[in-house]
Amino acid sequence: YSKAFTKRIEEAVELDFSWLGWGDEEAKVLAKTLAFTKSLRSLDIKMNMIGDEGFYALAAALRQGAARKLRRISGLSYNRASEAAKQALLSAFRER
Repeated sequence: YSKAFTKRIEEAVELDFSWLGWGDEEAKVLAKTLAFTKSLRSLDIKMNMIGDEGFYALAAALRQGAARKLRRISGLSYNRASEAAKQALLSAFRER
């Protein structure tokens, strides 16, 4: 399972995790998973319940070099994170 999952994540160009009811814990797992992406260009996380902890975890992953080919991240405003956490994620995305 682990090898198959890693292979699929490495090859993914677009990931759509919208409307899943995810919170901070799921976002933290996603943040760890982003380190394995090699081709990811688009990430959608709209209509979840991700708060500040999840957004800061995603921002930290991007700052550490995850998802280097990511060109679009959408759905930030449709979560529960504060504006500061959203801006932290956007800044990390832009700084890469």
